[in-house]
Amino acid sequence: MSLMFFKISLHRYKCYELSNPALKFAPSGRWDAPAALPLATRWASMKLLAMCLLSFASCAASASPCDGVDRSLTKNRKSQLAPVIAKQLNIESTEILQSYRYRGWYIIYVGTQVSDEAFLFFSGDPTQGKYLTTWGGGAAASEEPEIKQWVLKNAKGIPSKLAGCFAWHVTKDRDQ
Repeated sequence: MSLMFFKISLHRYKCYELSNPALKFAPSGRWDAPAALPLATRWASMKLLAMCLLSFASCAASASPCDGVDRSLTKNRKSQLAPVIAKQLNIESTEILQSYRYRGWYIIYVGTQVSDEAFLFFSGDPTQGKYLTTWGGGAAASEEPEIKQWVLKNAKGIPSKLAGCFAWHVTKDRDQ
């Protein structure tokens, strides 16, 4: 019925374009899209728009430079890494706090109880080789690009994605 009314209205008022199917003939006698739509339809449209915007915002908010980087760290893996890394650092013990793994590269965040926590960079399995460089301390959110460049320079060959993940983490996501 609505489609038939629309066709009749278009036939009568040929000066209006067919390119906008949302336009309808309003009860007031004017060609007016917002007034022509029933209130319930307008509310439904607004709700749909709001849901789409919220969905988009949540997807954008959940994306991070660390997507695709393996951050898992089991108790078993911690117990494997702790004595090996303690030996590399020439200290009695370490606490393995976090791990980042991507394309065979590792960044291990360790607590030493004798100095500040440090990130150790490995070009392979940490149990098979010595760390290449370390990083410790704080960073401001604005320092992300500089930290990524530092990592790429000091951990030669590290994947750019892992360097970017690290830089993002220490500047914007440190407490995670």
